[in-house]
Amino acid sequence: APSEVDVEALRHENEQLKKKVDELQSQLDELNSSKKDGVVDPSVAADTLVATSTNEEVKA
Repeated sequence: APSEVDVEALRHENEQLKKKVDELQSQLDELNSSKKDGVVDPSVAADTLVATSTNEEVKA
């Protein structure tokens, strides 16, 4: 039976989520690297906070 699912929309959403995961992983790696050095760069922490708090929610 045909499905009402928009496969192209799901593919697009999946690509966006993959990019977001990569971006967040980079931020996490950067923060962890700074933490190992015993120094957390306030600008990095602030940028991360802003980036994570202003994200649009994924629409299901």
